[in-house]
Amino acid sequence: MVLTAYLDESGTHAGAEVSAMAGFVGNARQWRKYEKRTAGLFKRYGVKVFHAIDVRRGHGDFKGWTVDRKIEFLDEFQHIINDTLESGVVSFIRDEDNKYYSGLHWPKKPAGILSTPLCSARALPRSLMWSGIFRRRKSRDFMLF
Repeated sequence: MVLTAYLDESGTHAGAEVSAMAGFVGNARQWRKYEKRTAGLFKRYGVKVFHAIDVRRGHGDFKGWTVDRKIEFLDEFQHIINDTLESGVVSFIRDEDNKYYSGLHWPKKPAGILSTPLCSARALPRSLMWSGIFRRRKSRDFMLF
């Protein structure tokens, strides 16, 4: 089984005490269902580009939205995510830990392995195991791309 993860980072700017990487995981069929359903949701609400920070701040396509409209949209959005995708994943690393681990000698990074934040390449597989994705299946082989 091939799973694809779409991830985003936060807190990688200078002065941030903690970095995070979070996103969602699914197979090709699940992502097609997700894309079809979110396309309909985005069209109904007039959203061309989704950034969570824009919803929160009322910027971009979310300018002028009431709190109730934001809640309605996000509620529908999270139901689509829950109905279509395999799992959500998240990892955090403190800046001082990231600096320490980044300073260690690491073997050459294989193509496709994430490094920002450093822990994500190691935390994602563990997150998938904890989420139960692989407990339901025989094969536990996977790759990060």
